[in-house]
Amino acid sequence: MPNGDTTYTLSSKVIDGNSQFPVDNTLPPAGLYAAALVNDRAYGLVKNQPWVYRTRAEEDMTTGDYVGRPEQSWPGTAETFPTAEAANAVFSSLGDALVASLNDSALLSDPMGTGQGWQGPWNNGWAGPFAGCNGFGGLPYWVSGHKQLCTIGQAGPYSVSTSYEAGLLSQIADAHLSEVEVVYERFPERQIDRLRIHFTGSDDKQHHVFHDFAAEEGYETIYVGPLADACTVASVRDGNGAPKTYAGGSDGQLYVLDSGANDAGEEFAGDDGGDWIGLVTFSAGRPLAGPFEYHGDEKVKWSVCSDIATADLAIGTNFEELQQQSYPGDDGDHHWLEVLRKPEMERAFIRVQLDSHSEDAPNGMALNSPPHCPLETYGRIWITSVDVGERRG
Repeated sequence: MPNGDTTYTLSSKVIDGNSQFPVDNTLPPAGLYAAALVNDRAYGLVKNQPWVYRTRAEEDMTTGDYVGRPEQSWPGTAETFPTAEAANAVFSSLGDALVASLNDSALLSDPMGTGQGWQGPWNNGWAGPFAGCNGFGGLPYWVSGHKQLCTIGQAGPYSVSTSYEAGLLSQIADAHLSEVEVVYERFPERQIDRLRIHFTGSDDKQHHVFHDFAAEEGYETIYVGPLADACTVASVRDGNGAPKTYAGGSDGQLYVLDSGANDAGEEFAGDDGGDWIGLVTFSAGRPLAGPFEYHGDEKVKWSVCSDIATADLAIGTNFEELQQQSYPGDDGDHHWLEVLRKPEMERAFIRVQLDSHSEDAPNGMALNSPPHCPLETYGRIWITSVDVGERRG
């Protein structure tokens, strides 16, 4: 249409007078903050608003002859989030739209575009628009505004991170809560089936907390190389169709995560995600403890603290490092004993630490072929046992 004109007449023999533009073909909402494809409709949110916008459905194409695509046509109407709070996330959940604010979440079952199918709300909101993804079993998992990892069942959302919320997820900096990212990593050949939760911690470090579906526990990695600065992560497939997790660094480079035995040439430190702490309880009547026995990496450092009321990891003075010995008769078989200097105690903290030593890992963390034959030992502890509960004398 010429500039300045409001009408234009087009005369052509090729015009199909029976066709029409998609109905309700208004402009998309200005300032879309989050969007998701649910079945054959697009859903969108505008920042700091409680409204859920949605397009027409692709199936509308069967009800008439359209020029253009109905699923790209925004009716200009919206559904209000049940609590009237500003919605900050929308996600596809088994055919429904899972919509959330910072404090609450609700399901919008909307097959006909009527917007009359709200279920909820529940008090398990979303930290931000990138704080969730589909994980094990195709179910959605997300970090809530209360720093819990949640999923949804028949009765509504619930937390699956109770064992590590206080120790790991509580580190999420309040000022960066809306920036939390969650991606699903599934690499069967490496025995990995987990969620990666990436966030900036209250210590300003970049934390990567993992929810391991196989081990049913959480653990953490803190990078010390280029990804020690702010970054973003995504789980995608490479040019060969292989799944990979990439990180975009603040230096403008892309990095493939977990593709080697070190952090872009720098070694991982045992104090930044390379340690494990557990509390062992003995018996007052059977307080003797023999040596710890394990198969695995010979550079693992074991320490023990029986003063549980004064244990201090930062200082470390009351954690006593154990003495390592080869298991008698198994020299060279990666079979070790860790000997206690104080073999009598009722309870104790056990700490296991390992600094990466990638020069000893020519194949990184890859499994042998066939897997576990010979047994992979770098960065691993396979079998652990301790003789506990012996009587005095």
